[in-house]
This record gives sequence, structure tokens and C-alpha cells, in this order.
Amino acid sequence: RKVGNSLKKRIPFFTVVTDLGSGHCGWFQKDVDQLYLASEKILRLARKRGRTPLDRISLTGLPIRHDFDVLSRRMMHGEESHNGASGEDPPLVGRRHKKYQEEQCKVKEELSLDTELPMVLVMGGGEGVGSLFRIVSELFKLLITEDIACTICVVC
Repeated sequence: RKVGNSLKKRIPFFTVVTDLGSGHCGWFQKDVDQLYLASEKILRLARKRGRTPLDRISLTGLPIRHDFDVLSRRMMHGEESHNGASGEDPPLVGRRHKKYQEEQCKVKEELSLDTELPMVLVMGGGEGVGSLFRIVSELFKLLITEDIACTICVVC
């Protein structure tokens, strides 16, 4: 708000909480224009901790690119293609489809990763997941013990 006031402009103030289970009380401000929440649990927490009026809270789920949602639904239902009628979502392919696998291989090559190995993705949130180093170390030990060859990708 201070920046908008100093520029003599109204700049909307939105908060998007992507955490599904916990949140800092600073995320739930009373003067926010709109508060977007990912889960019912966070909504309950926002009502308990925050001062945001209910009419400015939207329970939207996690914000993801539309194509991810479409692809996920198609993959879950075993659909490899789509007839692509006018106004509908663009044709997408499931992850077992050759085109999908070729794209995945291309991305791995660009990142200098082994294209033959499966990948394990480990992610840590804003409030942390404990010692990410310890978690990845234990995962690595387990994979070695089980003789599982893969790439571990860590996002923190």
C-alpha cells in the first residue's frame, strides 16, 4: 500500500497461499484486496489467525497452469489423445506417449542429466521441511541400499 500511496496510484494487494497445511499469520492481513487459499485447512487457519474479511477470501486450490490440469485429468483417465473440437482444450498426450518421452529426454539433455535414469523430485516449502540435507541424504542411502539408480533433483 505504501508504494501505491507514494505513487498516488491504487495498486491491488493480493496474497496467494500455496501451502496446504500451515501458514504464517502475516499472510492473513485485514487490508488485502483478495486472499487466495489452497485448502480447507488453510481457510480454517486464516479464519482463526487472520483478520481478512470472509468476503475477500477465495478457496481456489493450488494455482497451476491450465495445461497441467488438462494433462493430469487425461492421464488419470488413460486418454492418450483428444479430439480437439473447437473451444476445447488443445490436444495433449499422456506420459507414456512417445512425444512426451522425447520432450522429457530433451529437457534432461539440456540439464546435462542422464536421460535413461528415472528422477526423484524433492521439494521444500517456505516454512521448511526440516533439514533438507538430512532428508536427501537418507533418501540417497535408501536408494543405494535398494540398488535403485535414479537422479535426485532437489528444489528448495
